[in-house]
Amino acid sequence: MNNIKSDGFHTVEQIAPDTYRIDECGAANCYLAVGKERALLIDTGCGLGNLKNIVEQLTVLPVDVVLTHAHCDHAGGVGWYEQFFVHEADRTFVYSILSSRLAARAIIGKNGKRSDFAKLPFRPKPVTIRNGHVFELGGRRITVVHTPGHTRGSIVLLDDNHKIMFTGDDINPFLWMHLPGCTSLKEWWFDWRLDVVWMF
Repeated sequence: MNNIKSDGFHTVEQIAPDTYRIDECGAANCYLAVGKERALLIDTGCGLGNLKNIVEQLTVLPVDVVLTHAHCDHAGGVGWYEQFFVHEADRTFVYSILSSRLAARAIIGKNGKRSDFAKLPFRPKPVTIRNGHVFELGGRRITVVHTPGHTRGSIVLLDDNHKIMFTGDDINPFLWMHLPGCTSLKEWWFDWRLDVVWMF
């Protein structure tokens, strides 16, 4: 978007009414869904640049943060906020390692400098959510569906009003199912899809 002041790491595209995709260096996507009373930031990238400044240019409303899963390319910028929501099954030791800043630096590797990672103001508190949790944004409801596979606590988020599904890495042509904490392919493929079809 032309009116967004860039930090050199993020670009913004409006993908639906009051809905934005925030691209972090072509490596990770975050999404911002804006209601009448609150906004929901879905994932936070690797933590490059100033994500919060980009979000504040898109909305002045209070922002809740939710992770589709606890990997570093989705959780790297959570420290811009005091708390974040994550599924209870991703609150284990293996995911604390996989979502760490150290892991994010390893992913970025030689393509980025240590100074590209912002000094984040908060050590945020994780707030546990479960299947069926609803984020009420004011005239807009976004529902959590537990989709174990890529991680045991992976979720997708359903926006009934706009008929949008935010999938994180769960629908991905390069989905990694070999990392520590992944489920079997059978569990990923069969266990949650009927729930999503019926709810959506």
